[in-house]
Amino acid sequence: MKIKVILASSSQELVRSQLANRQKALAPGTEITIVAPSKCPPSTEGEVDEILAAPQILKEARIAIDKDGAEVIVLGCTVMGSIADELSSHLRVPVIEPGTAAIKLAEVLTTTGWISAQSMRKKKE
Repeated sequence: MKIKVILASSSQELVRSQLANRQKALAPGTEITIVAPSKCPPSTEGEVDEILAAPQILKEARIAIDKDGAEVIVLGCTVMGSIADELSSHLRVPVIEPGTAAIKLAEVLTTTGWISAQSMRKKKE
């Protein structure tokens, strides 16, 4: 599987740190690349930055799909959650936003019994 993470930031330092951390979580055979579009703000702190970053993220997502063969686009920032659905409507691959993904993972892990808050509290005692 090919995953492309698109940050809402132009920081190459952030790309390097994110790549090292995210590679640790990959299953065998999964490829991940991370990009910080150069025309994005240095960091996305609010609605204006989000509006400025959105076209750059869409452009990078299209490149990732058409040229790199990406099968999933992951937004690298929870601030960009409000545009995930809009991006999905313009692309032919899933767009995953980390805030929603974390909540859904927590629901799955707790409803299937993989983890429970009570068992985690017992481990700390």
